[in-house]
Amino acid sequence: MDKARRDEAFAIFKAPHIAHHVAVNLEAVMREPRVRRAKPGMPAHAYLVLGAGWTLPDHIPTTLTTIAVNSALVPLARRGHVPRYILCRESIDMSGQLRQAHELWRAMEPAATEHLGKLEALLDIGTHPAFAAACRELGIPVRWFVPASLQNFWISELLREEPVYGGTSNVTAAVAVAEMMGAGRVELLGCSRAFGPDGQAYAYGSDWSSVRLAGVEAATHPDGTVDHYVGHIAGLEAKESLHAASGQRPPLRVERVVPLEAVDGSRRWATEPLEDDRRWLAQWAARHPHIICYQHEPDVAISGWGHAEASTSPQDARTLLEEAHAQVDRAEAVARATLDGAAIADVPELLAGSPLPDFAGVGVRMRLLRQMQGRGSRTVGPMSRSTLEVCAELRGWLEAPSR
Repeated sequence: MDKARRDEAFAIFKAPHIAHHVAVNLEAVMREPRVRRAKPGMPAHAYLVLGAGWTLPDHIPTTLTTIAVNSALVPLARRGHVPRYILCRESIDMSGQLRQAHELWRAMEPAATEHLGKLEALLDIGTHPAFAAACRELGIPVRWFVPASLQNFWISELLREEPVYGGTSNVTAAVAVAEMMGAGRVELLGCSRAFGPDGQAYAYGSDWSSVRLAGVEAATHPDGTVDHYVGHIAGLEAKESLHAASGQRPPLRVERVVPLEAVDGSRRWATEPLEDDRRWLAQWAARHPHIICYQHEPDVAISGWGHAEASTSPQDARTLLEEAHAQVDRAEAVARATLDGAAIADVPELLAGSPLPDFAGVGVRMRLLRQMQGRGSRTVGPMSRSTLEVCAELRGWLEAPSR
């Protein structure tokens, strides 16, 4: 998967909106409660994370504490279920779906509407501010969490709050937040990891139920071997309107997809973000062996979630030395791209940053800036060459045996 390509798209199309939302939300984040880790010794809880995927059934179990992602609210309301928690981290404005679900909930039988008084919203600090505003208007208490990413660590530090290592989706964040709130068991329902057998993506009753995979074609090399697969996605009109109302790029009608084997043995297709989520969830299960994980109504099995064997140890987890070497590689690649006039955006894992090389070279950069004061853009070459020198020295330190 071309992570550099997706990092570039995120930086261009998403990051400015999320930065705006964080800035607008900061006052509320300081004023309102925040998600905090359960105290040691407290009883463990069982959580059911509810997604809006096509596998969402008619009946929603009520024996577990439910956390519903924002896109699941309307289909859940149409099934007569009021969740205990709503989790939202969308940068597009999803307040309309919340209002629609709330109206459906209020029309339910009195016994069901009693649950509305306990409903709480768990919001990423980068969530569209209109969603939090709608929660307050509807009397739904809000609790905030800070996602663990480089641009947010200063917020965690000043708030003295533990960041949430919650992946990139609502489902992965809901799992991570459940663990913070003291989960001893986490189950998934309606959290489809691929398009359905007829190409369906979302649960019936969703405003997005028209979205489906209309076809797949292979992109091939000159010798005829497959480089990747491209999916053509139809029925996006409702999603496009939502994105347009939030001033954001419309959802892609053509996306890369990956082939997967479903639990019934058939071939299914997943977008790259969905497959990334599946891998994240498998890693999470491997890193939390003390938590029971189970996947209801599985389409594609997730390792460690009841239908595929769990990893005995977390895979693809870098050691400190491996991460330090990766940071050096990134810093060198950026410096070389700058000197060669190449595209910096093509550097793999660009958005992960290079904090150790940056820190190691800060003194050199300060001296250069003093020496070359007033030379403007002519400092770019010397600065980039100094980065390469610092990286070479840093690599030597990393490879030197410990004394």
